[in-house]
Parts: sequence; structure tokens; C-alpha cells
Amino acid sequence: MILKAKQTAVSQNTQNQRAQGLLPVGTRVFHSTFGVGKIKEIKDSSSYVVEFSKVGEKVLDKLTSGLKTF
Repeated sequence: MILKAKQTAVSQNTQNQRAQGLLPVGTRVFHSTFGVGKIKEIKDSSSYVVEFSKVGEKVLDKLTSGLKTF
């Protein structure tokens, strides 16, 4: 029952993020300078904290970052 509640909460959070035009946490992304990474956190509904395999953690603006999904 607890697992079901967690899954529902995560699903609703993901739906809210998508409604705001945001990529969900955990999405694999590509950046032309930093390479491949994974969205770790969403800040202020306008920027992402992305963990890149080669350069570490970066905070990127959602509109100007140029992130592409796989």
C-alpha cells in the first residue's frame, strides 16, 4: 500500500512537471558542451540540476540550455 502511494505521488509530480514544460527528474539528456547527463533536480521550475558523467553537476536554465533528450 505504501509503495502504491509513492508511485502515485511520483506519477502526479511527473505530470505536474510536464504540464509546466519541464523534463522529469531522472531523464537522460545531452548537452553540446557537457555531453551526456541525467536530470537530478528541478530548481525554481525554470532550471535543472544535471549530473554529467564527465564534468559533474551543473545548473542549467530550461529555456537556454539546449538540452536534448534521448
